[in-house]
Amino acid sequence: TLRTTLAEVSALVPQHELRVVMDKGFFSQTNVDDMLNPKQPVHFLLSVPFTSAFARKQVESECKDIDQLENTILTADDAIRGVHKIRTWHTKARNTQLHVHVYFNPVKAATERNQLYGFVTELKQTAQQDPEQPKFQEDFHKYLIIRKSSKHDGGCIVSIRQEVIAKKLQTCGWMVLISDTVDNP
Repeated sequence: TLRTTLAEVSALVPQHELRVVMDKGFFSQTNVDDMLNPKQPVHFLLSVPFTSAFARKQVESECKDIDQLENTILTADDAIRGVHKIRTWHTKARNTQLHVHVYFNPVKAATERNQLYGFVTELKQTAQQDPEQPKFQEDFHKYLIIRKSSKHDGGCIVSIRQEVIAKKLQTCGWMVLISDTVDNP
């Protein structure tokens, strides 16, 4: 889809460089490689989802050091932290350098943590009352371990999948953007 759209826009304005800003839905190795194609380069700023190992690795590398006064960026509503790094992007044809922007919003992180804790706590209470509740089966499976037990009220033991919670908390309040040209977070 991106390749076709970019080709159509390029055909409409062949004398202009393309600059696109895209959300996480457009992220893929292929899309980034296509935009870095030296024959038809496209300047871009792209949000990277945490389903990508690349994004998770960027957060891991910055999590200990980002919360510093010198990394503060004032926004209209908040003060977030942001850093710029140059990282190697491995394309099929060659390796190239990308600008990587890693942001952390501590207020958003705390809010997301509280929402997750509240959701999982309610989910556990629901599972203890009715572990067969069809509406919540997917979430039960994702966040909980439910074992049948005749020794407990309700006929089951419900425990939380702590590793799933810990993994979700690793990216709370974080955002990663990549660009071929934008070098200022």
